[in-house]
Amino acid sequence: MVRVAIVEDNKRDADILNQYIKRFAEQKNYEEIIVDCYDNGFQFIADYKAVYDIIFLDIEMPLMDGLNVARRLREVDQTVCLLFVTNLGKYAIYGYEVDALDFLVKPVTYFNFSEKMKKALKKCTGNKIAYILVPADNGMKKLLLKDILYVDKNFHDIIYHTAEVDYRERKNLKEVEDLFLENNFVKLNRGCIVNIAAVSKFSRDHIVLGDKILPISRAMKQECFATFIRYMHEG
Repeated sequence: MVRVAIVEDNKRDADILNQYIKRFAEQKNYEEIIVDCYDNGFQFIADYKAVYDIIFLDIEMPLMDGLNVARRLREVDQTVCLLFVTNLGKYAIYGYEVDALDFLVKPVTYFNFSEKMKKALKKCTGNKIAYILVPADNGMKKLLLKDILYVDKNFHDIIYHTAEVDYRERKNLKEVEDLFLENNFVKLNRGCIVNIAAVSKFSRDHIVLGDKILPISRAMKQECFATFIRYMHEG
């Protein structure tokens, strides 16, 4: 399943993009594509949930233009595939600032849309980056697993530690354990999972991660040591 957002204040233009997406899915025998439409950028970014794979974003909109929407979007979601839709090609240069994949100039033709859609799908489905949604001050934030140093439990919460900010969530560690272990994390003990790539030194009793020394439980010693050796050999 692929989730797409269309952020466009002109209903006719939004309907055209929606029709193009349905036509593309039928012609390519593609898996289900779910589309959500927003008629203004302010509403879209205020209620934003990092659940989309592709976003078609109009640049010229009232209340908040597409460029400012894109800047705020990148504060909470660095991986979603972004395509600008504009009346003027000159705006395309601003795409570099917010890591936009490409842009579509109105009136959008199906052929042009199809080419950009194929490009977007190749990127968002062929290069999936593992992430987790965590509570943040302005709602939910998409946090890349590779940016998490370690995860540990604290009473009824778990804490995601990054180099800059820690994020706390009311959840049991076992609920997210499998996701992390499938993405180059290793379990040190019942209350801590660590990013192997962030470890600077390890022994059979503990690991060193920056200025942190985290203990390895007796039950996990053999498995942890084998995982570290295998990671170093493969890397």
